[in-house]
Amino acid sequence: MSTPNVEPLPPRDGSPYREAETRLRSGEPPEAVIEALVAQGQARADAERIARLVGEELATPRTPPPSPGRSEAISGAIICGIGIVLTVGTYTLASHSAGGGRYVLAWGPMVFGGWRMVRGLTRM
Repeated sequence: MSTPNVEPLPPRDGSPYREAETRLRSGEPPEAVIEALVAQGQARADAERIARLVGEELATPRTPPPSPGRSEAISGAIICGIGIVLTVGTYTLASHSAGGGRYVLAWGPMVFGGWRMVRGLTRM
């Protein structure tokens, strides 16, 4: 199995990448960035790759990381909702049965889910 003969990328130590990023963000065309990197001593092929990689990174939209409490708040709301649905459902069945009936007050899931939801919301 042979590997393709590809030159490795220059080390990503920072300065040429930072320079390219600064220039591209300021609106300079990629050709001007390449020329500036060559003037600083980078090989033309390396300067072209740096400008292309930085340009691709800048063009890629970044999504912010999810809030740490969001999933906790959502799962708490779901658990609390299940408790409410169980309580309302069994109460409705009991109230429509002959002679009344029994129903379940699912306070455990409601309290735990509510607590988890509030805790998640405070962590957002």
